[in-house]
Amino acid sequence: MGGPEPLMLDELSLGLAPLIVSEVFEALQMLQQPGLVIFLIEQNARRALETSSYAYALDRGEIVQHGASAALREDSRIIKHYLGNEQRSENHESTQASPKG
Repeated sequence: MGGPEPLMLDELSLGLAPLIVSEVFEALQMLQQPGLVIFLIEQNARRALETSSYAYALDRGEIVQHGASAALREDSRIIKHYLGNEQRSENHESTQASPKG
């Protein structure tokens, strides 16, 4: 039996209308299954991190951060450089709205 099947995708959302971008990422999530490894190169960091389980952040071709996508979404460096202040506000609001306990 062979290894996982790779699927390589480059800049899926480039030049697409926001509604189409949503549909493309929904379709990508439906593709996720055992035995398929999806390599996604994407500048829409927010959507890529929402869709993936593991991610690499690059700066000028160098890996500057990598790890579980959920952890990267909360990483202050990723928020600052790739997600912007809007993400930080959303996280702050959601933390305030539903405290852990």
